[in-house]
Amino acid sequence: MRWLLVLTALTLALTGCSAWTARPAGTGDPAGPGESVTSGVRRIAVLPLAYRGDGGSVECDLCPNDMVLAETSEDKAMLVTAFFYEHFTRHPRFALVPYADVLRARGADMRSTLAGLDSPQGERVADAVLVGALLELRSPGANAGSGPRPGAAVYAALLDTGSGQTLWSSFVDADEEARSAVALRWRGLVEGKDAMPARAVDIARQLVGRMVDELAMQVD
Repeated sequence: MRWLLVLTALTLALTGCSAWTARPAGTGDPAGPGESVTSGVRRIAVLPLAYRGDGGSVECDLCPNDMVLAETSEDKAMLVTAFFYEHFTRHPRFALVPYADVLRARGADMRSTLAGLDSPQGERVADAVLVGALLELRSPGANAGSGPRPGAAVYAALLDTGSGQTLWSSFVDADEEARSAVALRWRGLVEGKDAMPARAVDIARQLVGRMVDELAMQVD
């Protein structure tokens, strides 16, 4: 599965095809490291993340990049979506379309969900829409040391709802940091020997936090 994620990373870096009319954001498509995009974005609609699971799947038909999704589930994708709402609270200059409104407008795909959010008069309720996908959640083996460390991979992009241009995008993939014997012993002393190990969703939550902080720095 890791080779699929490598393929995804290369795809995100080298391609820019889109199922929507996503266009470059002027001088930055999206902003590069340390660069910013002046957009005037203040209200954002966060759409449920795309996923692939046993019971079905949701494609990221608005995402400006192609990607490969490992098998997860709708519940996990919705949970990781909720992490975006959580972390945006640290950046009050951005207002979010209420989660309940997004769920009421939810259609068969992201495009129809975004259209459902518009007012009956066709007025847009958001300056930008955040779309993305839960690419993978990696869980360790049943016993400590019997498998890989927990990890996650998430993709997201912020699109201007008027022009469709990509204001920002990010692909993150990380495992829990390896801990030395001393760190593990200290953790046992502090948290107790029955301390809960990190889960893949915990890693995803950390990654989403980094993504939102990066978005806030690059999108003005």
